[in-house]
Amino acid sequence: MYYDEDAVCRCYPEKLLFDSVVGHFVATYDLDEVADAIILQRLAMTILRTMRNEKWVAQRGEIVERVRTSPDGTTESWFEPNAASAVISKLDGQLLSWLKSLNVNKAARDASKRAAGVGDLARLLSDISVSKEQVVTFSDDEDDA
Repeated sequence: MYYDEDAVCRCYPEKLLFDSVVGHFVATYDLDEVADAIILQRLAMTILRTMRNEKWVAQRGEIVERVRTSPDGTTESWFEPNAASAVISKLDGQLLSWLKSLNVNKAARDASKRAAGVGDLARLLSDISVSKEQVVTFSDDEDDA
């Protein structure tokens, strides 16, 4: 651990954010801290890593200049995307997969609502007013005929 120029421990704010993210998702989406613990921790770490890389890009820019000097003294320069931008894209993909795993994203919530609705609809459509005893009695009457 080290302290920055403001004498703030660098990992303490991240620990607070980590705990805050985990607590928010558990409370808001009614997640189980034990059953969903690994995915939830990976989600929080992905958010932290994304924030770190976005800070890096904000400080250094989206495009960086590269310079190469040849042995004969000539220089060559070109511009290329910051490597952290590619990392952010990968982290965003991971974040979406963790959200899907926890059934937290909008599409997953809508799908679970539709699945519950389809089950209710199937139950409603298959609900026959004839009770089970009447069906058994009816099938016994057919055997006698």
